[in-house]
Parts: sequence; C-alpha cells; structure tokens
Amino acid sequence: MHILLAILGAASTIGMILWRARGAAHAAHEVVDAAQGVRLFFRRTKWRKKVNTDMLKQIDDPREAAAAMMVAIAEQDGLLTQRMSETLIGMMMSEFQVAERQAGELMQRGRWLAKDAGDLGQFLRRLSAPVRRHCTAAERAALQEMLLGSVDRDGASADRVLETLSRLEI
Repeated sequence: MHILLAILGAASTIGMILWRARGAAHAAHEVVDAAQGVRLFFRRTKWRKKVNTDMLKQIDDPREAAAAMMVAIAEQDGLLTQRMSETLIGMMMSEFQVAERQAGELMQRGRWLAKDAGDLGQFLRRLSAPVRRHCTAAERAALQEMLLGSVDRDGASADRVLETLSRLEI
C-alpha cells in the first residue's frame, strides 16, 4: 500500500509541476504578445503618419514632378491613350536623358500622383516647387515646352489647359 501511495504522490507532484510549467509558459506568451502589441502600435503610428502626409510635398526630384505635371495635363480629357503614353515616355527619355525603363517608372509614378489631381492649376503650382529649386532657367523653359507638348490639342479642355499653362510660373 505504501508503494501505491508513493507512486500516487510522485504522479501528483509531476502533475503539479507540469500544471505550473504550463501556467508559466502561458504567462510568457502573454508577455511576448504584449511586447508585440507595443511594437506594432509604434509601427501603425508611423504608417498612419506616413499615409496622412501630402505626397506632393515629399517630391524632391524635378523629373518626377515634371512627369506628374505632364501626365496630369495629358489626362485632362480622360485616360491616356497608348499613343500619348509613348509620346510622353519619348519626351522624358530625350529631355531627362534616362533609359526607357526609368522613363516608364517616372510615367507610372506620375500617373499615381496625378490620379487625384483635382484642380489642374493648383496641382501644377504645387509641383513646380522642386522644379524651381533644382532647375536652371533653360531647363524650366524646356519643361514649359514639354508641358505644352503634352496637351491634347483635339481635346475638349485644350483651351482651358493652355490658359492654365500660360499662367503657370515655373
């Protein structure tokens, strides 16, 4: 009988140790989850701050600003046609001295920035800051010619776009 009591005592001791170890593991998981939550909180806060900023203020490359301007002007009468897209990429390649791949990337970034352009005049004025900051007078004049070249002369809003461009000070 005493052997049975010893086995029962050992089994209950082992059971108690396992139960306590499981509780300690559960507590450790709670601590790790809390630490992960704090880390993710800071990550979410950083992401929200980044998302809520004005994307046009983050542009510092005048080529990127010029590409967005050209796309916004070309899209005034609707989506870009394949012919107009190729024309804009060709102008970027020749004026910016970039490869076709990089010109295509500038075009895509410009389309992304111009998708919610709203008022064209205000959009162009906001994008003209990096151009004025980094470009010479000759480069700004070349950009003005590129912008005029991206106007769809057959479109319904061509006169309004040309008027907006005449008022734009780059």
